[in-house]
Amino acid sequence: MAAKPPRGKFSEISSNLPDFVIFYCRGGDNVSVLARNRRQAATEFEMNCARLVVLTTQRADHIPARYKKFVRPRLMELTTSAYHAAIMANEADGRTDAGRAERRKLFERSIRCLAALQKPLVVYWSLFDSKEGGIREWADLVNKELALLHGAAHFEDDREVPMIKTFDLKYSEDRIFLNKMRELHKYTYSKICSVPLEYKDHLSDQILQFVDDALYCTLQGNDIFPTTKKQYDARDKYIKRAIDNLNGLQRPLYALWNVMLYSENVMDEWAGQINECIKLLSGLRNSDKKRFGKLK
Repeated sequence: MAAKPPRGKFSEISSNLPDFVIFYCRGGDNVSVLARNRRQAATEFEMNCARLVVLTTQRADHIPARYKKFVRPRLMELTTSAYHAAIMANEADGRTDAGRAERRKLFERSIRCLAALQKPLVVYWSLFDSKEGGIREWADLVNKELALLHGAAHFEDDREVPMIKTFDLKYSEDRIFLNKMRELHKYTYSKICSVPLEYKDHLSDQILQFVDDALYCTLQGNDIFPTTKKQYDARDKYIKRAIDNLNGLQRPLYALWNVMLYSENVMDEWAGQINECIKLLSGLRNSDKKRFGKLK
């Protein structure tokens, strides 16, 4: 039987790291455990990644039960996959060309997994934890691991180290479009997570993917304050993509409404929130064009 996760503050458990790796299978909470009869890791990148697994597991364990199916697997799958690749890289023989090539391949895999955490983390932070301290601790640990892996890999090119952004998720009167987007995001999750189990299928996953992407693109666009035309084009591209994702909700939502037989009031409220977000984002694009359209 697997040991229970350690209790206490995160700073108190750094010496009580797991000696096994839990791999989350795609599409659910099925797990397999790979035992490791090996000496304690001597490399900082593996130790730090183990701490990240512990922290992620602790945060994921506090996700409300009805949300876990949609939020927990992606977080755990990417984190444990990154940890597994880090372990394998640490075990690879760096004395030969083939071994060094294998290590770089595993480092790249771990980095890709950690960089892909950006959107699942945004979803978690938006739904459950928008406190700056909790967000910053998690992001700092991921970014530290990305930097350690990049340094250990000794890449021959001058590639940029990917970083996890934290974004400003606080409600603000001067960002009504972002406030409304977060409200829509939370409302959609509350409705999908209360759908009977037999209807939680590709349809519900598709709806959540659209609303996740809309929130993520809105945050990415809002994070850019253009001073050049290239930056303005990037900001506008994100905002347009957010609008496209919101428009993409129409068909799967109609299908869900027909299956669930929601009341007219629920459908009107849901559609009203979507339309309001589209209107606000379209207004933002028009305003941006006047403010930044002449940048060079």
